Amino acid sequence: MATWGAAREYAHRAELVAQCWLVVAQVGRLANVHHDKRPLVLADLTAEQLAELGYRPKAEAVIEAGHRLSLASPQEFAARCQRVDEQRRQAAAAAEAANNAALTGRRAVA
Repeated sequence: MATWGAAREYAHRAELVAQCWLVVAQVGRLANVHHDKRPLVLADLTAEQLAELGYRPKAEAVIEAGHRLSLASPQEFAARCQRVDEQRRQAAAAAEAANNAALTGRRAVA
């Protein structure tokens, strides 16, 4: 099999692993997985990296972006989600502070 074919096969397998993980997690009530956080099953990403993957990314997008694959346990997945949520809250607060500063002409305080 050519290198490209092998790469596609491995990406397909990674997607199957992620889908199986999701089924087990949901049936076993181990984790509630939102579409925007599915890549966190396969990789430990920041909020910014997750956003760069686009809307409802599959395993292939995680691999193509060059992220190191690391299958999460349900506890690790929950911790990854909490960290991403906190990063999103911090980014939103910083953006709001910058917007308020621009509107009032004062320096932003984060």
